[in-house]
Amino acid sequence: MGDWPLEIADEEAIVRGILSPYHVSTKGKLKRNAYLPAVDNDAVSVMRSDWIGADACKHHTKELVKTPEAKYMGLAVLRARRFRQEKGLNLVDVRKEFKGHAHIQYATKEMKGEPQPSPELRQLREQAKSFADAATYFPDPKPDETAWLGPSLQPKEEATTTSPASL
Repeated sequence: MGDWPLEIADEEAIVRGILSPYHVSTKGKLKRNAYLPAVDNDAVSVMRSDWIGADACKHHTKELVKTPEAKYMGLAVLRARRFRQEKGLNLVDVRKEFKGHAHIQYATKEMKGEPQPSPELRQLREQAKSFADAATYFPDPKPDETAWLGPSLQPKEEATTTSPASL
């Protein structure tokens, strides 16, 4: 695998871990919450799957399950370029937490107990919904297994792209 750049290439597959009931509806459709930052936060954690692989993405997502109501469901993927198309948004490597970790950095955040300016909050929510609608969601066929046994973590329309991990 070698050293990989801090700069995230536009063609990289960026994976978001999906937990129920927060990120996915009972019908299996991604909710905007999958890409909406938590209150008082302006970032959403994602993973650079082309570099760390699907098994590591699954492992890191399963580590997020800390309450009985949370359940690991699968993984969602978009190309890095999709995030860069949005105004006021940045995609940054934050490997200090773990190698392969990144953040979708929004320009604003929703503050608990404080009125949010309507245009900024609307933009934040619209961006999150846009990502949820565009993402390719892969429900995990074997969620109790350690390894990812689902399909390649590539957006369906771009599944033929070669990833750094396969080189």
